[in-house]
Amino acid sequence: MLRDEIQHLKSKRNNISIGNSTQITLQMVATEYFRVFRHGFVEPDGSRIAELDFLRFSMAPDLDAGTVFGFEALVRNWGVFSQFFQDVRVYLESVEQTTEHSLLARTTTSVTFTEITLRDAFLYQGHQECDQQERWVHIAGKLLGQRLDMHGSVQFTWDSSNHRVTYLPCSATLA
Repeated sequence: MLRDEIQHLKSKRNNISIGNSTQITLQMVATEYFRVFRHGFVEPDGSRIAELDFLRFSMAPDLDAGTVFGFEALVRNWGVFSQFFQDVRVYLESVEQTTEHSLLARTTTSVTFTEITLRDAFLYQGHQECDQQERWVHIAGKLLGQRLDMHGSVQFTWDSSNHRVTYLPCSATLA
């Protein structure tokens, strides 16, 4: 009960502090984005509600995140990614102001291959021919438990009239 009340008060405090969107900057949003998603995303237990509220408030309702639209879809994508891989770590390498209303963040994302990764993320097809199946099992055995580093970037584009991020595409390459 007390924990719920504390969380409610934290959320209320956060709503007051983000209530004036003119005080929010693109740099603040980018910093918070990487702080919130630095370990991927697991459904919040109540302690992360205020963090998500700030990001939700800072993103345009029609946010274009490259492969999905809207903040909720972006969070769902992070959730799926975090289920496929274990020990997600997102390292912010650098941030560059590319235009007056745009930042480019360079990242390294490190993940561990699990059985779920190999089964679900790489869509193993059980009906493959026997030699293909044996080859897949051999490759999967080598990948299981291995770390993978991906170098990437996230672009933050800011709508200065509404004080919201409107465009948030990301890309990654295998290291």
